[in-house]
Amino acid sequence: MWKHLSSATTTLNLPLPSLLSAFLAAACSLAVDPARPQCTTSLDCSSALAGSACVDALCETKPEWTCLASGESATESVSDQRALREGTLEVTLPTLDMIGREPVADLVGSVCQKLDVNCAAPLAQVNSDAAGNFSLVLDPSFDGYIQLDDASRVPVLYFVGPLTPGETLPPLTLLDPSSMSALVSEVDAELRANHGIALFTTQDCLGGYSEGIRYQSANADADTVAFYAADGLPSIAAAATDATGYGGFINLPAGAAQVTGWFAAGAQPLASTSVLIRERSITQGRITPVGPLANATLSP
Repeated sequence: MWKHLSSATTTLNLPLPSLLSAFLAAACSLAVDPARPQCTTSLDCSSALAGSACVDALCETKPEWTCLASGESATESVSDQRALREGTLEVTLPTLDMIGREPVADLVGSVCQKLDVNCAAPLAQVNSDAAGNFSLVLDPSFDGYIQLDDASRVPVLYFVGPLTPGETLPPLTLLDPSSMSALVSEVDAELRANHGIALFTTQDCLGGYSEGIRYQSANADADTVAFYAADGLPSIAAAATDATGYGGFINLPAGAAQVTGWFAAGAQPLASTSVLIRERSITQGRITPVGPLANATLSP
């Protein structure tokens, strides 16, 4: 989508193994012709191979995106498999006050299943320690969120996404109501009734934050405004994530929402995630290569 007869008699008379070998050799020569440049810029590569770059006129997969080509996940190591078999999965969730840029201690959160949309039956309660970290011990099959209700702050739903044992997650971001209003004003928007804020961080195969990813949601409406971090501030002029891998939506309609990350340099999807949006609350999620790609057919 993005990018013979004269020998027919001879080829058809070959035994089947020879025929297959001839076909594969021809295919390989078409795929990689050392005499023919494959690209002049990385854009030539990204439309056909996600996470690739143009190096010396050849398309090469960047090290941080090799899991896309191999199909491996972030939990393929022997130690990770052993941990999952034993039913243990421990991760760290830091907290961060967005304005003070400091961690927050003594917060109380609830661990909720994704289908428990109101967190009516929390699996556990967790507390942030003196360093502002939640130490989470979860079932390997856990697919849900951490709910944080604090009287002085905007409620937060943090969807953990696919997990790797022992990892440290992107920080849970905290805002007071006045700071949230300032954030919305920064992008020339106004928070509507029955809408909320959604924040996402994109991570690559190695767990690093990813630049050049844009977000799209079929649940967006006429009031929804997409933004990305640019020089530490939210920007509606930015077209994709910067090195922080950070962006999101103002005024995503309340209810279930699905968000897909796309490589901005081409038309290749990275992954999708599904989250819940609550009115005048903050939802946080992650876009990672090991996440489901349920709406990859969503047009860019």
